[in-house]
Amino acid sequence: CNKLFRSELFRDVRFPKGLWYEDLATIPILLYKAGSVVKVNEALYRYRQRSGSIAHSADRRIFDIYTALDTIRDYVKANGNEPEVLSAIHSLYAVHGLELTTLRIRDFDDKSIRKEYLSENMKRLAASCPDYMKDEKVKKAGWKKKLIFALLNMKKYDMVLKLYDR
Repeated sequence: CNKLFRSELFRDVRFPKGLWYEDLATIPILLYKAGSVVKVNEALYRYRQRSGSIAHSADRRIFDIYTALDTIRDYVKANGNEPEVLSAIHSLYAVHGLELTTLRIRDFDDKSIRKEYLSENMKRLAASCPDYMKDEKVKKAGWKKKLIFALLNMKKYDMVLKLYDR
């Protein structure tokens, strides 16, 4: 983690054990609770991706992203329910569910499971954020992303994969 937090922010917040994306489930809540945030414009450490990391794994736990986002949404709803914060969380569903998780699935080495994972991803996205297609980030996407999003929404996974494999 490249952040420092006051210890009192952790009184009622913990990194969930066994969850992929535990940082995504926790850090936004800590930032939400913090009275102020300070940014340092100096690189104080290096980030290294390794093979076997989440970014390179074809694992069902890729869908833990929805548990992480649900955790943030539920916390905000229980502790203030600010519409602009909930709107930002809504955008996280659209960005992570439609775009980032789909791109990770695209990059799986095992191409035989990609269609199944795309289907599962869209089911989970629809369950957690039914109106994801109305999100501003989706509306402002470029034409190719909009086409892919529309095809995903229509469950045309073979077509999506053909576009990706070009």
